[in-house]
Amino acid sequence: MIRSLRRHPSLHSLTLAGVETPVTRAFALISSGDAMDSSKLVAMITRAAVCADCITTKLGASHGQANATLARLATGLKITTRVARCGTCSRQTVVYRIG
Repeated sequence: MIRSLRRHPSLHSLTLAGVETPVTRAFALISSGDAMDSSKLVAMITRAAVCADCITTKLGASHGQANATLARLATGLKITTRVARCGTCSRQTVVYRIG
């Protein structure tokens, strides 16, 4: 049961009985405003390992925006980075995936 909605300087956070959970932290990270659509990025790298070029092309963002968004999301979600085949373009490169 949600007891409160508290404000944080840069994001909103739902608390369950006064304790922030990983799910509410992820929701807050995804829903906080930025130039890049974080929810689409999370959906993209949840389904498959995707390279930075494909992330920027599909979401219409710069590499700087993509890196900043990935770094912000990594504070609350486990984002795996490795050299592998991209699930979108099939190139062997550095890819990002949740999990």
